[in-house]
Amino acid sequence: MRSPNLAFTILCGGSVLGRVAESASSPSLNRGEIMIRSIKAVLAFCTAAILLPAPAHAAYTINVVESGGSVVATGSGTLNLSALTITLPSALSGSQLYAAVGNIVTGGDFDPVPITQYGNVTGPGSFGTGLLTLPNLYSPVTPTGAIVGIISNTDSLFVPYGYVSGSDLGVSKSTYSGKSFASLGLATGSYKFSWGQGASADTFTVNVGPVTAAVPEPATWALMILGFGIIGFSMRRQPASRYA
Repeated sequence: MRSPNLAFTILCGGSVLGRVAESASSPSLNRGEIMIRSIKAVLAFCTAAILLPAPAHAAYTINVVESGGSVVATGSGTLNLSALTITLPSALSGSQLYAAVGNIVTGGDFDPVPITQYGNVTGPGSFGTGLLTLPNLYSPVTPTGAIVGIISNTDSLFVPYGYVSGSDLGVSKSTYSGKSFASLGLATGSYKFSWGQGASADTFTVNVGPVTAAVPEPATWALMILGFGIIGFSMRRQPASRYA
């Protein structure tokens, strides 16, 4: 199914190209005015397309950053569990970070709290070389928010016990005081886990370090190139007498 962003890009792109063609055919404008108007229209479209956020859908993201001499993991979002299978209906878990095997759990408390474990998640096997680290061993800051995590070495996902698929999980945070990416063995990058297809598809992303800007969709690049092509074509086809 076509994404909302792609549909928006095509709709706006068509509008911009229409304005470019209209300006080029206007008998009241000279070549310089047409060029300026056309470039402004295309650049405005390009800027909007690049800054447009990713398509909205159920997804969860944990951002891990170095801040004030500590490493802070903050998670938020929603999760669509319809394509996953419960592998452990009820268990206890707490915040943890185990880069070497791709495990990260945020929120909860210093003490283990009830979770439900789901299986059939696919993704990277690690995001570094660090060994198991628990925030309660280093931090006076209690983890906050719902407990949520990815356990890559068992292809599993942890959610709070009783969580309803698709509902907002709020903001979860775990702080590793006095730690750095180096001491925790974390490799910077974006690590995406996924499951399901179509309406049941979802993702869980772990960003270690600064988040890179989104790359425009192929349709955006195509419309940008087409827009500048129309500008050039329109300039070439104008009768010379208009600019005498």
